[in-house]
Amino acid sequence: MDIAKCAPLLALIARNAATRKPAQETATWQTTTSAVASALSISQQAASLQLRKAASVGLISNQTSPQGVRLCLTLKGRKKLQSYARQLAGSSIAQSALSGTLVSGLGEGRFYLSQEEYREVINKAAGFTPFAGTLNLQVAATETATFLDTLRPIVVMGFQRKDRTFGGFTLYPCTMTKKSVRPARKTTRRRAASHASEGYQVAIIRPERTSHPDTIIEIIALMNLRRALDLADGDTLMLHTTGDLH
Repeated sequence: MDIAKCAPLLALIARNAATRKPAQETATWQTTTSAVASALSISQQAASLQLRKAASVGLISNQTSPQGVRLCLTLKGRKKLQSYARQLAGSSIAQSALSGTLVSGLGEGRFYLSQEEYREVINKAAGFTPFAGTLNLQVAATETATFLDTLRPIVVMGFQRKDRTFGGFTLYPCTMTKKSVRPARKTTRRRAASHASEGYQVAIIRPERTSHPDTIIEIIALMNLRRALDLADGDTLMLHTTGDLH
């Protein structure tokens, strides 16, 4: 489990656990998964999944109790969290941008973003009705986690339709630009060049359930950005916390 991805959970448990000697592994926090979810601005299902993953790799102890769950960091978890804190302290500049390489996806985003329930809730949450499809970017997992910490997460709950459940996800609104312009087709060269440095309103979408590894993130936008920017696999795109929206 990537430490950057689970660091918010570990830090939350560390802050709320009872004060004990650092060498002990019994400093506990009596809580509920819904309280964990609320503190991390994620869904309860996502919180439960994070707790199970962290426990499975030995970073925390997760015991059920009549009142909910009893959580504590293991010695391994504390060392991992301390190491990550030192890593962040060594950086004097906050990460306000993230670079990624465009890659082809599996086509799953088109189906889910065609669902009217998702389209309506994204419009309310992010301010735009998304194009039915996602851009997939290959990124560095640690840098992604640091970048996401600078953004405002919007948790979207899933819904039930007859005999099928549609999972929830978290949106991270940001701005996207194209870092470099490759030789474009004659009919689109002028358009691609004129838009290359402009900022587009987008959002990183992180589903609760996904087949993608931590090194792949999905981007949604109002328009088909592949067409608007004449994008192709291998192009470098930049995500920003601030910038002109288009």
